[in-house]
Amino acid sequence: MIELPILNQARQAFARLQPRERKLVAGAGVVLVLLLAWTIVVQSARGMDRLEQEIANGGKRLEKMQALIGEYRAKKQLLTDVLPGARGGDNTSLQQRVQEIANQAGAQDAVATIRTRPVPPGDAEFRESAVEIQLKNLAQEPMVKLLVGIDRAPQRLKVSRLRVDTHGDEGKRLFDLSVTISRFEPVASASAGERS
Repeated sequence: MIELPILNQARQAFARLQPRERKLVAGAGVVLVLLLAWTIVVQSARGMDRLEQEIANGGKRLEKMQALIGEYRAKKQLLTDVLPGARGGDNTSLQQRVQEIANQAGAQDAVATIRTRPVPPGDAEFRESAVEIQLKNLAQEPMVKLLVGIDRAPQRLKVSRLRVDTHGDEGKRLFDLSVTISRFEPVASASAGERS
């Protein structure tokens, strides 16, 4: 056992005390030890409470972060679905896309004009492009296929104006159609498409 000079001095001083004084010093020592133990226990309990509170707050922050990540992913997926440039690889002009849809609907012979429509500048992040297609003497079935083709196009085209005139008799009803179709692209993607 290691002997420290200060402990030897304390033992000698304690030994010189009267029995009554020894009991008083021992009692004070016990009180100090109990006070020290109580302080340690209280501080540990407070530390545990703080730790439990931080864990609970961390769990709440984690849930919020997971919700934000989920929201981000949903919005990113929506952008990918809605915007052709976000998906990448589809630089087909809107006019070409509308012509393809008309051809697939069997309405190519009824197309009178397809022309680009001016669109006022809007959002700084997205650019809108619009095309107007006019069809003359179109039968009902190709007309429905054309509208369904526009609705189901992978680029999420928007019909911003539709005018339908009918003529002919009940047995052979024909339609004159004027449709304005819009598409939205991110400005960065639209600029890249213009450069290529």
